Amino acid sequence: MSHVLDVWEEHAPVHLEDIVGAVDGATSKLVKSRAGYILKERLKIDHPIIESWKTLGQRGSSGKLDPSKEFAPTFSETWAISLNV
Repeated sequence: MSHVLDVWEEHAPVHLEDIVGAVDGATSKLVKSRAGYILKERLKIDHPIIESWKTLGQRGSSGKLDPSKEFAPTFSETWAISLNV
């Protein structure tokens, strides 16, 4: 996940439309929550489609920013994911 964050930090502003299109086409709500958190909260990138993903988070679910790591007590209410990175 740290590599994903590094790559997105460097390339997301240039490839935003491609990233948003790919993520929006994903069937997983959790993928959209993770991407939304990274783009909106960490990278401070605004896009109307990213805003629409905010409604997809499910509080109390097993959402984690990094699925390979344990839950962390830091949590994004907006994106309904544990910020375990």
